[in-house]
Amino acid sequence: MAGREIFTSKEATEILASKDEDMRRRLLSERLERIIGMPEDERIAALEDMLNDESDLTDEDRVKVVKTRMDILIDMPEEKRDILISALKKVMSAWTFDRKLMEEQALEAAVKGYTPLKKLSMYAMLRSMLA
Repeated sequence: MAGREIFTSKEATEILASKDEDMRRRLLSERLERIIGMPEDERIAALEDMLNDESDLTDEDRVKVVKTRMDILIDMPEEKRDILISALKKVMSAWTFDRKLMEEQALEAAVKGYTPLKKLSMYAMLRSMLA
Protein backbone atom coordinates (compact mmCIF):
# COMPACT_ATOMS: atom_id res chain seq x y z
CA MET A 1 0.00 0.00 0.00
CA ALA A 2 2.99 2.27 -0.24
CA GLY A 3 2.15 5.46 -2.06
CA ARG A 4 -1.58 4.75 -1.88
CA GLU A 5 -3.69 7.27 0.01
CA ILE A 6 -6.84 6.44 1.88
CA PHE A 7 -9.54 9.09 1.74
CA THR A 8 -12.57 9.64 3.90
CA SER A 9 -15.93 9.53 2.17
CA LYS A 10 -16.14 13.32 2.42
CA GLU A 11 -12.69 13.74 0.85
CA ALA A 12 -13.62 11.32 -1.93
CA THR A 13 -16.74 13.39 -2.63
CA GLU A 14 -14.65 16.56 -2.77
CA ILE A 15 -12.27 14.89 -5.21
CA LEU A 16 -15.24 13.70 -7.30
CA ALA A 17 -16.55 17.28 -7.51
CA SER A 18 -13.13 18.51 -8.67
CA LYS A 19 -13.06 16.18 -11.70
CA ASP A 20 -14.24 17.12 -15.17
CA GLU A 21 -17.79 16.10 -16.14
CA ASP A 22 -16.76 12.94 -18.03
CA MET A 23 -14.59 11.62 -15.19
CA ARG A 24 -17.17 12.61 -12.56
CA ARG A 25 -19.87 10.80 -14.53
CA ARG A 26 -17.73 7.66 -14.88
CA LEU A 27 -16.79 7.58 -11.20
CA LEU A 28 -20.29 8.32 -9.95
CA SER A 29 -21.84 5.79 -12.36
CA GLU A 30 -19.50 3.12 -10.99
CA ARG A 31 -20.42 4.06 -7.42
CA LEU A 32 -24.15 3.97 -8.16
CA GLU A 33 -23.80 0.59 -9.88
CA ARG A 34 -22.10 -0.81 -6.75
CA ILE A 35 -24.88 0.67 -4.60
CA ILE A 36 -27.59 -0.91 -6.77
CA GLY A 37 -26.05 -4.32 -6.10
CA MET A 38 -26.21 -3.92 -2.32
CA PRO A 39 -28.97 -5.30 -0.09
CA GLU A 40 -31.64 -2.64 0.49
CA ASP A 41 -30.55 -1.60 4.01
CA GLU A 42 -26.94 -1.19 2.89
CA ARG A 43 -28.08 0.63 -0.27
CA ILE A 44 -30.06 3.15 1.79
CA ALA A 45 -27.16 3.68 4.19
CA ALA A 46 -24.67 4.14 1.32
CA LEU A 47 -26.92 6.68 -0.41
CA GLU A 48 -27.50 8.51 2.86
CA ASP A 49 -23.74 8.78 3.41
CA MET A 50 -23.19 9.91 -0.18
CA LEU A 51 -25.87 12.60 0.00
CA ASN A 52 -24.69 13.80 3.41
CA ASP A 53 -21.18 14.18 2.01
CA GLU A 54 -22.59 16.13 -0.96
CA SER A 55 -24.37 18.51 1.41
CA ASP A 56 -20.99 19.55 2.85
CA LEU A 57 -19.66 20.66 -0.55
CA THR A 58 -19.54 24.26 -1.66
CA ASP A 59 -22.64 25.36 -3.57
CA GLU A 60 -20.72 25.25 -6.85
CA ASP A 61 -19.39 21.75 -6.26
CA ARG A 62 -22.76 20.49 -5.00
CA VAL A 63 -24.41 21.69 -8.21
CA LYS A 64 -21.85 19.80 -10.30
CA VAL A 65 -22.37 16.56 -8.40
CA VAL A 66 -26.18 16.86 -8.29
CA LYS A 67 -26.23 17.54 -12.05
CA THR A 68 -24.09 14.49 -12.73
CA ARG A 69 -26.15 12.28 -10.41
CA MET A 70 -29.46 13.36 -11.94
CA ASP A 71 -28.11 12.98 -15.50
CA ILE A 72 -27.00 9.44 -14.65
CA LEU A 73 -30.42 8.62 -13.20
CA ILE A 74 -32.23 9.98 -16.27
CA ASP A 75 -30.04 7.90 -18.62
CA MET A 76 -30.12 4.73 -16.52
CA PRO A 77 -32.26 1.73 -17.50
CA GLU A 78 -35.66 2.01 -15.83
CA GLU A 79 -35.22 -1.06 -13.62
CA LYS A 80 -32.00 0.26 -12.10
CA ARG A 81 -33.37 3.79 -11.84
CA ASP A 82 -36.42 2.50 -9.93
CA ILE A 83 -34.17 0.69 -7.44
CA LEU A 84 -32.17 3.86 -6.76
CA ILE A 85 -35.18 6.17 -6.66
CA SER A 86 -36.91 3.91 -4.14
CA ALA A 87 -33.87 4.07 -1.86
CA LEU A 88 -33.40 7.81 -2.44
CA LYS A 89 -37.03 8.42 -1.44
CA LYS A 90 -36.36 6.69 1.88
CA VAL A 91 -33.25 8.77 2.49
CA MET A 92 -34.80 12.08 1.45
CA SER A 93 -38.03 11.51 3.39
CA ALA A 94 -36.04 11.98 6.60
CA TRP A 95 -34.55 15.29 5.48
CA THR A 96 -35.43 18.62 7.02
CA PHE A 97 -37.14 21.28 4.95
CA ASP A 98 -33.83 23.16 4.66
CA ARG A 99 -31.99 20.10 3.33
CA LYS A 100 -34.72 19.45 0.76
CA LEU A 101 -34.51 23.09 -0.28
CA MET A 102 -30.73 22.78 -0.67
CA GLU A 103 -31.21 19.84 -3.06
CA GLU A 104 -33.88 21.70 -5.05
CA GLN A 105 -31.66 24.77 -5.37
CA ALA A 106 -28.73 22.66 -6.56
CA LEU A 107 -30.95 20.99 -9.17
CA GLU A 108 -32.33 24.35 -10.30
CA ALA A 109 -28.80 25.64 -10.88
CA ALA A 110 -27.76 22.36 -12.52
CA VAL A 111 -30.46 22.35 -15.20
CA LYS A 112 -29.75 25.79 -16.61
CA GLY A 113 -29.36 25.36 -20.34
CA TYR A 114 -31.34 22.13 -20.49
CA THR A 115 -34.27 21.77 -22.84
CA PRO A 116 -37.67 22.41 -21.23
CA LEU A 117 -38.53 18.71 -21.51
CA LYS A 118 -35.33 17.58 -19.81
CA LYS A 119 -35.83 20.19 -17.06
CA LEU A 120 -39.36 18.91 -16.53
CA SER A 121 -38.11 15.32 -16.30
CA MET A 122 -35.45 16.27 -13.76
CA TYR A 123 -37.89 18.23 -11.59
CA ALA A 124 -40.47 15.43 -11.74
CA MET A 125 -37.87 12.89 -10.65
CA LEU A 126 -36.69 15.08 -7.78
CA ARG A 127 -40.23 15.82 -6.62
CA SER A 128 -41.03 12.11 -6.57
CA MET A 129 -37.96 11.50 -4.37
CA LEU A 130 -38.73 14.38 -2.01
CA ALA A 131 -42.42 13.52 -1.61
